[in-house]
Order: sequence, then structure tokens, then C-alpha cells
Amino acid sequence: MRPTDRNTLAGMVSVVLAAFTLTPLTVDRSYLVLSVLLIALAGAATVGLRRAGLSSPVVLATQLALVAGFSVLDSLTMTGVGEPVGQH
Repeated sequence: MRPTDRNTLAGMVSVVLAAFTLTPLTVDRSYLVLSVLLIALAGAATVGLRRAGLSSPVVLATQLALVAGFSVLDSLTMTGVGEPVGQH
């Protein structure tokens, strides 16, 4: 395992643990599953792209695209999206 792989893994673990600190703020903890999935996807892409020898700006752009795409897809699957305020 390369040092960059270990750094990526350590960053992934720290972000997952930080996500657990938000649990007292909400009753719906379903965000944890999606958060872990996104973190694992971004981490795997990071390790793969670094091992492929791509430059840091390319890796960063890919990470940003993954997070943005995942966020858009997640927001589109939320219930109540597109409903007028006050109608449930």
C-alpha cells in the first residue's frame, strides 16, 4: 500500500466518523448510508486515478464531479421534491 493510499484511507475514515457527529441534529439517519457510499466511491476513484498516474488537478476535478453528480442524483430521489410548500 502506497503512502498516498494510506492518506486517502485515513481521510475517508475521518470523514465517516465526522458524519456520525451530526446524528444528534436529526431524527432521520438515512444520510449515513449515502454518505458512506459517496465517501467510498470518491476514495476508490482517488486511489485508482492516482495509481493511473494522473495529475492532482485531474483527480480533484473527478472528485468534485463525483460529489456534484451524486448530490444531484440524491436530491432528485428525495420525496417531496417539486411539491409546493405546505402541501404534503
